Amino acid sequence: MSDAPLTQLELSAWKGFLRAQAYLRKELEARLTEVGGGLGIGEYDVLMALSQAPHRASRMSDLAQRVVMTSGGFTRLVDRLVRAGLVARKRCPDDGRGSLAVLTDEGVALVDRLGPARAEQVRRLFLDHLDEEDLRRMSAAWERMLGPEPDVASDPCGAAIDACAGEVEAGRLTPAPVSARG
Repeated sequence: MSDAPLTQLELSAWKGFLRAQAYLRKELEARLTEVGGGLGIGEYDVLMALSQAPHRASRMSDLAQRVVMTSGGFTRLVDRLVRAGLVARKRCPDDGRGSLAVLTDEGVALVDRLGPARAEQVRRLFLDHLDEEDLRRMSAAWERMLGPEPDVASDPCGAAIDACAGEVEAGRLTPAPVSARG
C-alpha cells in the first residue's frame, strides 16, 4: 500500500468508475420504475439472482452476498418481495439458523416480462461502449477485486433447495411469514 497521492491516471479511472456507476444506477432505476411498476433496482437484482439460481432458490446469506447488500437492508428488501408475492421464504432443515429465498411463479413472470427491457438498457448504456477486449479485461479486474462468485452448488441447504424445486413444480410453495428471518 502506498500513501502517495493518486496519479492522474488512477484518479481518472477512479472518478470515471464513480461517475459511470452513479449514472448507470440512475438510468437503470428510472427505466425499471417505468416498466416495473415501482420495482427498484435492488429488488430486481434479487429477483434476477434467484431466477439464475438452481431451482430458483438460494440461502438468504448467499443471496445477500451475491447482490452485495448488508444483512439488514437485504432482509427488509426480501420482506417487501415476500409481501408482494414475488419471493417465498422457507426454512433450511439442514441448518436451523438459515432460511431460503425462493422465486415464486409471479416472480418468474415479472423477471421474464422485465428482462428484455433490462437487457436493452444495459446494452445501450454500458455494453455498446465496450469492445470484447474491454469486457474481458473488466471481467478479469472485477474477479481479482471481488473474487469469484459464490458456488451455489456447494450450499449446505442443497437438499432443501432440491425439495423446494418439487414444491414449486407442484404449485405447493407458500410464503413463510415475514417474521421468519434468515
